Amino acid sequence: MSESPSTERVTVSIADGVADVRLNRPEKMNALDQAMFRGLVDMGERLAHEPSVRCVVLSGEGRAFCAGLDFDSFQGMADDPRAAAFELAAGTAAAIRAAKRLLEGVGDLEAADAFQNERNEVSQLIGSPNQVESVLAFFEKRDPSFADPS
Repeated sequence: MSESPSTERVTVSIADGVADVRLNRPEKMNALDQAMFRGLVDMGERLAHEPSVRCVVLSGEGRAFCAGLDFDSFQGMADDPRAAAFELAAGTAAAIRAAKRLLEGVGDLEAADAFQNERNEVSQLIGSPNQVESVLAFFEKRDPSFADPS
């Protein structure tokens, strides 16, 4: 059986309670594309249910940990920025509410307090089921299916 692109992009070995997760796209300095992102999500879900794992080490094969996004994968957004803006506006209700909360008090706050508020909002959104669904739907070129927890 051949491996899927996502399992080729992210590998793991587990020994003595440590999961050694590796980004495996050294020819592109481990730049993130759809298959890499899917591989990371799948690996996270797998390791979350692995009782022997006490620690996860994330690293990259080759000379770079991760070059960031593979911009060739995102070229479509640059081709039509207006369409990309509408796509972003169709985000989760939780993300839109968080943005509104941040904008409501921005004029009355010191910069450090405003950044702390942003950090708090982002920490509640990142990794949430709706955030993961949003990114996967984008990469899979489909409409997201959000659950509104309100």
